Amino acid sequence: MTKENINLEDTEKFLGPDLNDPSLTKIINDEPKVSFNGLSKEEIMRYADDPFWVKIRWFLFFLFWFVWVGMLASAVIIVVHSPKCPYKPKLKWWQNNVIYQLDVENFVDSDSNGQGDLDGLFQKLDYFDLFKIKSLCLKDNILKNNLKELNENFGNFDQLKALKKELEKKDMYLIIDLPFDKMTENSETIVEFWLRLVDGVRVTGSEVTADLLKKWIKIADDIHSETFKYKLIAAVGKEDEDHKDLEYLNLRHNFANLKTEDLKDINKFLMRLENMKDVNGYEINKYNNSRIKNTIDSKLINIYHSLVLLLKGSPVVLYGDELEMVGNEKRMKWNSSLNCGFSKKTNISVNNCKMSVKESSAKGSGETLLKTYVKLLKLREEPSFKWGELKINLNETLDVISFVREAQGFNGYLVAANVHDNESKLVDFTVPHDIPVKAHVTHFFSSNPQSYDEFKLDTELDSTHIMLQPHELLILKFSRANN
Repeated sequence: MTKENINLEDTEKFLGPDLNDPSLTKIINDEPKVSFNGLSKEEIMRYADDPFWVKIRWFLFFLFWFVWVGMLASAVIIVVHSPKCPYKPKLKWWQNNVIYQLDVENFVDSDSNGQGDLDGLFQKLDYFDLFKIKSLCLKDNILKNNLKELNENFGNFDQLKALKKELEKKDMYLIIDLPFDKMTENSETIVEFWLRLVDGVRVTGSEVTADLLKKWIKIADDIHSETFKYKLIAAVGKEDEDHKDLEYLNLRHNFANLKTEDLKDINKFLMRLENMKDVNGYEINKYNNSRIKNTIDSKLINIYHSLVLLLKGSPVVLYGDELEMVGNEKRMKWNSSLNCGFSKKTNISVNNCKMSVKESSAKGSGETLLKTYVKLLKLREEPSFKWGELKINLNETLDVISFVREAQGFNGYLVAANVHDNESKLVDFTVPHDIPVKAHVTHFFSSNPQSYDEFKLDTELDSTHIMLQPHELLILKFSRANN
């Protein structure tokens, strides 16, 4: 019998008369069909009271709840005993960030009239990308005496707004200087006028009373409520204020006119740092003061900048100091072309283009101060430098300048410098600073090129036994998690 001539009667011969049995395969019209039906209720009930299956069900029931409770308990234990997330304060844009103060008149001349202007500054904004400057503070000479108008020699409000818009694209902020002696009795009106145009104001020239500061801060808070943008008030406030909760930037402390002998008087310098360990801002230099290059020995210039740039709070730096400008130099030095790139006007004289931006940033130019700035400002982005505590070493026996910046839960940093001219110092930093024995080189500067072999980047050192030669600065990174 072949597949072709099978019929229903033949099927009955092979499969029997019960063709309705659902478990059978039926071949009808040459089309095979397989059907499956689950167990019927009656069949299932046959297993309901079966001792074997009863035990299986109870076993699975208890296993489920045992695993569930175990997972819950494990989760609770992990949450309770795992390390807490390190504290990260919510900082306003101006808190613990470098502020770059500049004189528009002497920065860049865009129209070759011999004076710098706002358009010139606009053209050079990429310069600040080099070392991650986020806040620019413009000198008040761009303003007229009423402080509500711009001096046409430097630009107009359309140019200022264009500058502000471009800064916003770069996530940068604009601050305007306001001389206190010109504000008279309408200071609140002037402050509000500028806070609505730019990101902040720095009031210069005199200490400001607490009552007046409260009024200005109230204006800044009201604008924030309207625009959801924080506005900066910077001024010289009281000396004995608690800086931790200040709503403005108190710039009472500064390093202006600090000399080499002040830096070498280690105990005096450390005490100065101790008195500044809780400030929220400080000025490294001012417009009317000598250039740092004139007051600090050239062998110590990189060390000095490294020490003062890594303190707690928002440092205010003066344009050109990163290029080691000297004497009465005011014009910014961009390159070695006519007038050092400041202006194309021929009857002005800008000489000595040495250490211009182009030269200082070029490969093969050595460890220039500009390159040091780039490294230090990048380092300031680390949590311990942004909001960490400043711990000063006042141990006279070490005879070096050293301090620690550390935020709980993050890598800490030791900053140490030997400012002596002829004496090498072997130092154990673990005792005075309570840091781990193992630490890694993060930054090193020396006037002796041979020393760089010992202190290469990321080299692991024993912090109980570190030899610093004269005119050397070392920054070590350490972690308490591995100790």
